[in-house]
Amino acid sequence: MLLCRDLVERQGAVLTVTSAIDRGTTFWFRLAASILAGQLPNSAASAF
Repeated sequence: MLLCRDLVERQGAVLTVTSAIDRGTTFWFRLAASILAGQLPNSAASAF
C-alpha cells in the first residue's frame, strides 16, 4: 500500500481508501491528463 501511495503522489494525485466491515476495501486515485484531438476512438470522443 505504501508503494502505491508513493507512486500516485509522485504523479501529483492522491490515493483514497474506503473500507467497510464485511464489504471490503476500495482504493482509487485520480490523475490529471490531457486529451489530444485525434487520440480517442470515436465512441469515447463523443463523451467529451
